[in-house]
Amino acid sequence: MVSDKYDRLRALLRSYGSCLVAYSGGVDSVFLACVAHQVLGQKSLAVIADSPSLPRRELDAALATAKQFEFPVRIVRTQEFENPAYLANPNNRCYFCKHELFTELAPLAKAEGFAVIDQSITREFVSSWLTLYGHRCTGNPKASPVWVDSRHTKIN
Repeated sequence: MVSDKYDRLRALLRSYGSCLVAYSGGVDSVFLACVAHQVLGQKSLAVIADSPSLPRRELDAALATAKQFEFPVRIVRTQEFENPAYLANPNNRCYFCKHELFTELAPLAKAEGFAVIDQSITREFVSSWLTLYGHRCTGNPKASPVWVDSRHTKIN
């Protein structure tokens, strides 16, 4: 069963042609970035957001993991601390981080010719923030290798 899901994930990534992966350094995004690089080679890129909310040790660990698994990673600076709604620390503060992240990723993906932005998300995570800001979000939970779904935003 796991191998079937893994094969479906590989096929899904292959169907993109190219893919920018929203990378956090967590096990889910490491797996997605690694498989995307195995399938797409230089037509995949992992991108991690750096801001004051990310401890240096976590950034260092994420970069070391990318090096260990030999997939390319780029750092983009995000500015969620400039958003008063984020600073208020509401229950939905993750929304503001994700919005800020995709504000940076979408132009990068478009400028460098990546067909989609992909992210790994747990089933508990609700990605409604994408549709709120006009991103077309699709995905195939059946391609999930374990408990993680892959969600992608097509770049027009």
